[in-house]
Amino acid sequence: AQNCMCSLWLFNDSPCIDVCDYSGHRGWCRGCGRTKGEAQRWRKMKPYEKNKIRDELSKRVSSL
Repeated sequence: AQNCMCSLWLFNDSPCIDVCDYSGHRGWCRGCGRTKGEAQRWRKMKPYEKNKIRDELSKRVSSL
């Protein structure tokens, strides 16, 4: 994905799987389940923030 925001953070413990598509009605990435804002802020997030989001990602992706 050429304009993939999350692929930039693959080396940074990111949940990104390099399938970035935010076109759904909820604005969640169809690949990893994060919002654009979460993907953009990922590198600067504290571990507890990342863990909180990670806890929700599988639920988000399964509901897409």
